[in-house]
Amino acid sequence: MRAASVQVANTATRLLAMYTRDLEPLVYDQPKFIDAIKKLVLARGYAKVRVLIADPAKTVYESSRFIGLARRITSYIEIRHAHTDFRVNRAAFLIADDRHRLPLGREPLGRGPRAERRRSCAPLPGLLRRGLAR
Repeated sequence: MRAASVQVANTATRLLAMYTRDLEPLVYDQPKFIDAIKKLVLARGYAKVRVLIADPAKTVYESSRFIGLARRITSYIEIRHAHTDFRVNRAAFLIADDRHRLPLGREPLGRGPRAERRRSCAPLPGLLRRGLAR
């Protein structure tokens, strides 16, 4: 899952959207992923990272390298809490430029996570927009 998340983050050129239960440290707090985020937002002035956290009570903010990066470059990384109506959604995913999607939920036995290339992942960013805290 770590390598796939870095792969998807490296494919982003303008927008990386994340929907996560609690900002899983095993996925989002690894140095290669943090470097991919830095490369995305610092190389392109228009690039954005949008994060929607479904269960903010379980999120560890103080020791997270991702949160530390977000605090330093606030104009590029946006972190929001999901509205309570959307917190029951068990899905977790990472989307690069509405084209590359990595589902991060539980995989069926024998299948590991892998990045998928789709023509459009439009319904998933819609969930991000609707799930923002009101």
